[in-house]
Amino acid sequence: MSCKEFGVKLAAAPSCNPLIARGYFGWIAIAPSSTDDETSLAYFLHGFTRGDRLICRMGSSVMSATTSITKGVYRALFVGVLGAAFAAAPSQAATVYLKDYATNFQAYDFNTGSYYTAGLGYVGCGPTTAAMILNYFTNQFGAAGLMEAGGGLATANTLHGPGDHLGAYMQTGTDGFGSVYRIEPGIEGYATGKGYDVDALIHVSPTYDVGNPDGWNAYGPFGSSWTNDGDFWQTDGTNWWIDDTKFYNFVSAELLAGVAIFLTVDSDGDGGGDHWVPLVGVSETDYYYYNTYDTTLHQAAIKYVGEGGGTQWAISLLRTIAFNGGSGPGGDGTVPEPGTLGLLLTGLAAMVGLRRRSAKR
Repeated sequence: MSCKEFGVKLAAAPSCNPLIARGYFGWIAIAPSSTDDETSLAYFLHGFTRGDRLICRMGSSVMSATTSITKGVYRALFVGVLGAAFAAAPSQAATVYLKDYATNFQAYDFNTGSYYTAGLGYVGCGPTTAAMILNYFTNQFGAAGLMEAGGGLATANTLHGPGDHLGAYMQTGTDGFGSVYRIEPGIEGYATGKGYDVDALIHVSPTYDVGNPDGWNAYGPFGSSWTNDGDFWQTDGTNWWIDDTKFYNFVSAELLAGVAIFLTVDSDGDGGGDHWVPLVGVSETDYYYYNTYDTTLHQAAIKYVGEGGGTQWAISLLRTIAFNGGSGPGGDGTVPEPGTLGLLLTGLAAMVGLRRRSAKR
């Protein structure tokens, strides 16, 4: 039996002791039925999955020579219990969070009545999300002056900009709602006014391109406002869904490079996107976000809004928000560009295991 097949490699040992193996479902101890044939099993084995590889580490008591198992009880137990456990276990990759998120990302709950301001109204989810991201850039990249002097709420209200400020930045109304087409110009325009370069970009399916934009040009030109590298968007020609593993690969690389994720999600499960939130973490099955109503980290399954007739917190659209440097207000003190942080992620794909296509309908 091989490591690849069952996660174990059987070896001869000097005395008769129980076999101890760690499978997906925990520790399994198998006592040998006899001591003859020099097949006594006395070793410590640790098997686990990482990516699409099964890595086995043998303990110090393992002999180098392998042996066949002649006792049917061993084979039956391995094949029926441990082997089945490893075969059934999905490959698990680590949950990845936005680079230095624990120290440099602050959650805001400005999208509530508590922050209603006369003349400005409700802040809204878009400005609240954008303020969280800009504050992260301030902390992560030392972007002095990117935030308003009054902090997060003042920044969110400037981005919000109704009333006398209508026409600038995100243009959300006093009810907190705004146009989907104002996310990019609002965030980028605000940052430019502060002396910094921030890039907001929508990532759509490769199904669309310059010759087949299917309405995406309403957000702006291909390449600067939207691009078609979102291979996690999957379709069979009729139905759409998100491939969880491809989503994990894509989002992980961005997060580790310090690129923020601005999601459009379905907050009420009616099958349509209606809410903006920042994604700060991702696993192979779930994403982690702040809902703009409180400061608790929330978790939701990776699903497209059209899957299963509507699921609360399913994803409708994904934008990356990247900080590209700048000199700050007044041009004093250039902040270096993040540059080639993404090149450090070359080996990330190796962490991700083979997983079924997430064709949830």
